[in-house]
Amino acid sequence: MREAGIGKVLYYRTKEFDGYCKEYPKTSKISLVDAITKWEAQHRPYIEQLETRALELAKGDLIRVSNLENPQVVERLKVHECSWNNAKNEWAVTNEEESFKGKGLQAFSPDVTCAPYDNQLGLECGIDKSAFTFLLPKDGSSLFVYSIVPVREGDFLGIFAGKIRVLTTHGIRGPIDNLWLDYSQVTGTLNQAGLRIWWSSKHPLPVGSNPR
Repeated sequence: MREAGIGKVLYYRTKEFDGYCKEYPKTSKISLVDAITKWEAQHRPYIEQLETRALELAKGDLIRVSNLENPQVVERLKVHECSWNNAKNEWAVTNEEESFKGKGLQAFSPDVTCAPYDNQLGLECGIDKSAFTFLLPKDGSSLFVYSIVPVREGDFLGIFAGKIRVLTTHGIRGPIDNLWLDYSQVTGTLNQAGLRIWWSSKHPLPVGSNPR
């Protein structure tokens, strides 16, 4: 298999993969090597992207700027690095933040509002699937969000990026009056999915928490 150019699939192979190879029917019209070669061609780009993400995340790339290094993403989104965010939502205007804090609104703590997701905790609990969430070409001009691993209820896929605003009339309405998430100037991976479920009056979700 290595002589045939298969590398990534073998490097990350599992016990299930080994079992598949051992039980592969010798009478099959497609040889085992040819079958795995197709897997290599199909999955190698995603494995390489995942390797890059893991390395950049270890260096502190919480906003996942490495996502924008994918040529297929860049040519479709054309998003400047400063407008990309997958780490946390910040206040758009300092005096609005100060005004919010000054009112002592305990129903939605400003500390929770701007808290970044605890990536290390997510990894330890096995619920952080954000590194496995990819933007893939849908057609010649758009993308769609896709996870390359199974996703279960409660898994963290990232955040819906935006700027927190007070007393505005556009964006996503917050869990309390006059609090909004303005996503017009900032975007991220999940924004491309068209999600609009981050803020709920019945079940408030702090910005940066996981969607269900």
